[in-house]
This record gives sequence, C-alpha cells and structure tokens, in this order.
Amino acid sequence: MQRQKYSIAESTGEADRKVSPQPLVYVDNNGHVSRFNLRKFSEMPHHLIKAKRFTDLFREALFNYNWLHGKLSAFPLEFLLFDFQDTLDNLEEEDTKQQVLLVADALKLGGNILSKIPDNLANQLVGRLLPQIWRFPYIKDLVEQCDRISPPHNALVPVRHCLLSPGGPMKFSLEGHQFAIFGYTLTSDCRYVISVSNKFLTWDLATSEVCRDVDPHIEGLMLGLSLSKDNRHAAAFTSINQVVVLDVMLGQCTIIECPLNPRDEIVGLCVVDHSVVVYNSYYWRRFDLKGSMVEEEYFNVALPQILEMIFIDIDHYIAIFWSGDEEFVDRRIEILHCQNRNKSDVLHSTQCYCLDLSKDGVNAVFVTQVSPADENSNLICINRYGLQTGMWTKLGEVSSSIPELFQISMTGDKANLIGTVVEGFIIWPLKPSGVSCLSQLTLPTEFRNVISRPAGSNSCLLNKDQSLALGGVREYIFIWDLGSEQLVKFFRAHYARIIHMSSLTEGQWNCAITSSMDRTIKVWNMGNIAGKVYPIEKHDNKIEKVVASDEGGIAVSMTRTCLGIWNLKTGRLTSSIAQAQVGAIITDVLLAKDSKTIVWTESDCLYLWNLHSKAVISSCSEPGVEQMIYTEEGTRIITVSPSENQVNINCRDLPTFNLVYNIQTYIKKFRKVCTTPDKHYLVVLAYNDTARKEQLSIYHLKKGIFLFRIQLRYPQLREVSRIVGFHGFYIALVDNEKANVVNCREKKFSRSIQKWSGQMTRDENLGLGAPARGGLYLIDLRSGELAATFIEPANEGVFRRDAGFTENEEYVWYYHSGRKTIRLFRLEEAVMIANLCISTDVLCVATTAWSVLAGGNDGSLGMFAIADPSREDTQTMLANLPSRTGLRDFSQGSAVRDPLARFRAAARVSLVMERRRRRLQSKENKLESD
Repeated sequence: MQRQKYSIAESTGEADRKVSPQPLVYVDNNGHVSRFNLRKFSEMPHHLIKAKRFTDLFREALFNYNWLHGKLSAFPLEFLLFDFQDTLDNLEEEDTKQQVLLVADALKLGGNILSKIPDNLANQLVGRLLPQIWRFPYIKDLVEQCDRISPPHNALVPVRHCLLSPGGPMKFSLEGHQFAIFGYTLTSDCRYVISVSNKFLTWDLATSEVCRDVDPHIEGLMLGLSLSKDNRHAAAFTSINQVVVLDVMLGQCTIIECPLNPRDEIVGLCVVDHSVVVYNSYYWRRFDLKGSMVEEEYFNVALPQILEMIFIDIDHYIAIFWSGDEEFVDRRIEILHCQNRNKSDVLHSTQCYCLDLSKDGVNAVFVTQVSPADENSNLICINRYGLQTGMWTKLGEVSSSIPELFQISMTGDKANLIGTVVEGFIIWPLKPSGVSCLSQLTLPTEFRNVISRPAGSNSCLLNKDQSLALGGVREYIFIWDLGSEQLVKFFRAHYARIIHMSSLTEGQWNCAITSSMDRTIKVWNMGNIAGKVYPIEKHDNKIEKVVASDEGGIAVSMTRTCLGIWNLKTGRLTSSIAQAQVGAIITDVLLAKDSKTIVWTESDCLYLWNLHSKAVISSCSEPGVEQMIYTEEGTRIITVSPSENQVNINCRDLPTFNLVYNIQTYIKKFRKVCTTPDKHYLVVLAYNDTARKEQLSIYHLKKGIFLFRIQLRYPQLREVSRIVGFHGFYIALVDNEKANVVNCREKKFSRSIQKWSGQMTRDENLGLGAPARGGLYLIDLRSGELAATFIEPANEGVFRRDAGFTENEEYVWYYHSGRKTIRLFRLEEAVMIANLCISTDVLCVATTAWSVLAGGNDGSLGMFAIADPSREDTQTMLANLPSRTGLRDFSQGSAVRDPLARFRAAARVSLVMERRRRRLQSKENKLESD
C-alpha cells in the first residue's frame, strides 16, 4: 500500500526510509501556489545548524532564493531573521559569518517593503548586495539566483547597485506614513516605536516591521503624541482640535470632539494615570479615557503663551511658558511647578531650559540667564536650580560667559549637558561618568544651527561609550570624535529636514533615531556610525524630469540646479551640467533624437549643448520657460513662457536660436500647448476676455500666424487638465473623466472617449486610462471601447497616478504615489509581470525598450531592467550587464573588481614602470659615457 501510494516500483531500497517529496511550495494543476511546506521552513534550518552542516544550510536555505522567498511569503520576517541569528550564534569562521550578517542586514533594511510585498525580495537583495559579489562567493551565487529565478515574481530587476548597502551606519528605515511624521515615541521597554501622522503606526525595532496599523479615519493630521507609562494607551491631538485616544493593545480608538472651548486651539496633551490632559495657553482640562471631562484649571502667569506641560502624576505637573514672539527676539521663559494644587514661584530663563525629572518629581532644572559678570553684554550663564519647600533655589552654576544658546538638553544617563550654538555644539560634564572635559564641536562653515522653535534647535547625541557625538543639521548627520573634537564625517541621512533626534542606548542598544519631513523614521547603529558604505550616485535635489535614448545609450535627468547624464548600461552618473555654479534654476530639458545635443533652460537663458564636445554650441535669453517642443524634425524648437494671465510662445531655429516667430495670448490657467500630428497646427488653450471663457486658439505651426478660434462646446464640459495631439488634425482635451476629441480643420467637437487619460501608442490605435478614481484601462481609440482592464477601480484616496507605454510599446507601466509602487503589465495579455515597491517618492518615469527609469524625490535615478520571463533573451541581457560582468567598477572605486581585470591592470602598470626604468637607466649610461 505504501509503495503504491508513493508510486514506488522497487520493493527494496538503500535509503533508511522512503518519504514523499518535500518541495518548499505546493502548487495546484494550474501552477498556482496552494500551500507552503511550513514544517520544512521552520525545522530544517534548526536541524542543519545543530548538525553543523553549514554548507548544506547555505545551499538549501540562507543563500537559496527559493527558500528565502518561500519563507517570507509564509512567515513574518521575524521568523526568517531568527534563522540568520541562530546561524551567527553557532558559526565560527569570520568570512562566512560576515556573509550571513550582510544578507540578514539587507533583509532588515528592506523589511518594511518585504513584509508587504515578498516578491520584492530579489530587488532588495540585488540592489543592496551587488557590490559585494566580487568579495563573497555565497553572496555572488545568491545574486545570480535572483537574476535567474526571480523574474516570474518581479520582472523589474535593478541594473546596478541602487539601495543602501548593509554593514553601514543605518540599521533600518521605518517607512509607511503618507504624510509628515509630527510625533513619535519609544515604549518603555525600548522594543517598539509608535508614530503618528494621519494614523498610528507601531514598529518592531527588532525587525523594522509594522506590527500595528491603526487608522482612526480623521480629516486632519495628528500633530502631537503622548504615551502612558505602562504603554497601554496613547493619545494625539489633530489639526482640527480633536483628541484621539488609542488602546495600544487592542487597536481601538476613541475620538474626543472639541475638548476645549470653541475657537480655542490645542497646544499639547499628556497621558497620565488612565486619563488625558489637554491644554492651551490659558487652561488645561483632564478627561477620562472615554472622553468625559473630569477637571480643569486656569493659569495665572505673566507670559502669554504656553510651551509645554509635563505631568508626573495627576496632582503633580510642570508648565513652561514663553513670550510668544515668533521672531524669537524676546525669548523669555517662565517655569511653573505645581504639586497638590500648591504652586511654586516662577523660575525665569532668558533663552532656553532643560528639565532633570524622575519618577518622584523634579531633580533639577537648568536655565540660561544673563551673566552677572556683565549684564550689558550678550554673554549668558547656565544655572542649576532645585525645589526646596516649594521654592526655586539655585544649586550651582554649570557654565558662565558663553555665547547665545538655542537649546540645552541632557544625555540619557544624565551625565552630560549639551548646548546648541550657532557654530555647533558644546558639551559639559555633569557627573564623573560624563565626558572627560568640556567639548566644543564645530560645524563646517557652510552649515549653521538656527533656532527653529521656542527654546529649540538642532539636537546632538552621544554614543554608548561617549567616544562619538552625533548632530543632526538640516538633512545631514555630523559625527565628531570627542577625544580630539574633530569632525570625522558627515553624510546625508534624509532627503528632507530632520525634525527630531533621540538616542537609544539602554541594554544592548547603541542606536540613534531620527525623524524627518520625508515621512520616514530611521534607526542608526552608533557602533558603526562612522563605517564606510558603497556610495549611491544621486543628485542633491529631487529629479523633476527624465528623458532617455536607446540609440545613444544615455538618460538625462533634470533637477532644479543641474542636469545629469547617465549611462543606461552601467547606471552611472557620467557628468553633471549647469552653467551657473551657484543659484541655477533649470525648468525644462530636451534630448535630440540622435542623442547628440541637449537643449535646456537655465536662469532665463536657453542653451544648446553638444554631448560629444561637452560644450555649449549656442545660447540666447529666454525668460520664464516652462515647456519646450521640437518641431520640423528637430530643426526648430518652440518655447512656452507663461506669466500670471498671459503666455509667450517663441519659435527658434536650431542650432542658431534665431527667432522665427512670436505669439502672445491671454490665458486663465496654464496648460502645456500641443501640436497636431499632421504638423500643421499649434494649439493653445487661451482665454477670451470678452466672453469670459476659455477657447482654443489655433496657429500655423511653421509661420506662427493666428488662424481661428474654436469655442469649447461639448457634453459634460469639465475643467481641462491637458491637451494632446490625437490623429491627423484632431486634438484631445483631457479632463478627470474623459477625453474630448476636437476636429481642428472643421472647428468642431467630434466625440468623447471615456476614461482616456491622453497616453497612446504611436499608431494611435490604443490608449490608456488612469482616472483619479482608480483603475487602469486599455482603450481602443478607434471605437472608444475598453479593450482590457489592467487594474480594477478602488477608492484609495487622493494620490498621484501616472501611466504610460514603454518605448517598444510591449508593456504598460503604472505608478501609484500612495502605494509607492511601479506595476508593469504585458500589453498583449494584460497580465501584471512586476510590482516594484520604491522607498522614495517617484516624481517622473521614463522608459526604453528594455528598462524603466524612475526619478526620485531624494535625487536618485532608479534603473530597472525589464526581465520578462516569457522572453528567451532575458537571462543573457541580465548576465551581460556591466554590474554583473565586472568590466567596469560601477561603484566609484568602492567595490572590488573582477580578479582577472585587477590582474590585467596590475600587469599594465608593471609594464609602464619597467619601460620608465629602462629609459632612466639608458639616460644614466649615456651621461656616464659622456
């Protein structure tokens, strides 16, 4: 019976026993995954580790793409990371241990994406580990497996190293908010981070996974966050004066509507003893967790604005008030202490303060006051005060005669006081366990600290052993050696300003946490904060436009301050172009079809650049250009310069920039102009001041002569979002619901095409529809009917949706700014072959016949090869990429080259040196003979 059940013909065998096959994934008759082999995923690594069979473990599990992808799909990321940690605890060989650690760290860095879309595993591993393939054989084999096996899961494969490599300062990035993060806090056990924007997110610091996502469905944003001491309840107030109370364990929310008087805005709140305290500058109110008011109290102080309230318990609080001067000229601060309704006298500060609190009350308060040595000078001193019988008493002086301070704060162990000044930071030791002596840390000359809020500015932290100091200024992190007070390094940590910075040095942790306006929270390993990483080539500013050319093998990226020329095969930024070294403002760029010249507008000037000679061929003055169009097969260029209610259109010859004609007309709102496909008409959406309505103004494309107007009359007239040339002498006016086709020759409306967004194939037969309500459709433009549905419509909120055809028109791409994903569909079958999640916001997308390029808000240009599993040449194309062959050093000298290439380079250097030695020897011999 057993032999018949498992289809075994022979009656005897050499194996200990015969069992059924144990695949990682079970599939049905249609090839779809039916279930996972959970026992094999959970038990096999444990047994191989205990048996010390590490070679089998690496081959079958930790460096096996199918196993990694299957376990990520079947289990949370935490279970997979446990296998890596168990392996590290039992490994002894350092080289192998480093390879295991690199893969584990790569999974942690991409944990936020992998927990949602496991099919992005290859993208994360290749994008982060590609520079390591020349050093570590197991990693090289894993990357090759990703290229070979992953295309059926995700057909967009990185062309080059494009993600932060593991082993560097960043431990992981916590991403998931769609709006800026205005508050975050650590739980008391330092295991979780809770943050707020329009929803509550809770992250596990061990794995970087989102372990709880609670959306209270409010209209505004949450601006503050407070967590109870037992981590059971959290509360936040919103921009529309609501208070949201969250049960952290159950994920249930209670909303308190208008907790203060009408028109009174909430300044802050606290969660204390199973109640919520809400306050503004005049009074505070306490509510129970169900939203019922328990008590209230009014303030009676001289300064008009409250800055902060801190509750130690229900009957014990501290209130800080400030002058309310938004220019920060008057920076007076008053500190009020109240316990059991007994208020202390007011403690005055001139600039900033710092509280030393404990569970029982106030240990001390550090305030800045005018230096008694010279009251007429700008020098201040830092004094330490304490409470004695309800009165503030001076306990000592920390420092005297120091320059203006923006902020003072204490380290977590309360052994040091850190002050923020214009040029940098000053650290004073408060205890013997603090820093050895007074330290002054200076920023580079191009960076300066500024006051950003009352008694607040940029923060500085110390690592666990107090050997390094970290400061966050703008979007950069600076690292100083405290022994020498020298700046070790600085790097760009976020692509927007850092809002808050805190340290986590309890237990085994030695980390810094930063939150930024880029909607991310990042955790940095201060034990390796000064370590080197493989650099990623990117711009300093966001990429606003990308144009690519398969023929020339290049892509041109445009930022506000410069242009970048990228090699499509290597993915490298080969050069940057900008006429002005400082203050350049670039608004548009065009790449010629032959990929030999570039036209761009910079600071009210028009430039023609030759890519071969790398020089400007010609230039002219052209202010305010927002759009450029090639005409006459690239021999002319049209520039469009809108102003408040007028648009100026110039047509110029290339390469001389001689003016051919000029058009000026009135507009209500600027939309980009277009030309008809038959190259006869130039169409502008102009404004008729007499009729007070918009109309189409038609001009002769070659001569610039005004021909006629077309009134907008068609069913369901909506605001026009864009104009596109359609077919022959037709154009299409696209709105949020449809595209309205207008016959320019007969001057009349032709028909409406529902859901069409303006994108179409070159033969003008097929178009794409990506309406604001969601969904993606393929439309037959001849009949106006839907040919296929790529994505079903769904109510996902107000997000930007972009779609288009690839250059060879074999695929359709679709970007959703809320999901941060680029989805790729095979046009012929309407089947999705890729769902790529990108951590940064994508502002522009360009395509070639074989790749997709994504310009990011952080200045990076992601390049992804289209590895369609149905094509036979996919594997050859990936294998021949320079980043895989090692023919070029694709990481700017940071990666190790192919050993054969290194040997050849060394041989050439040796040959040159030998020739030089022989020439010198011959000269010496000649001199001796003379």
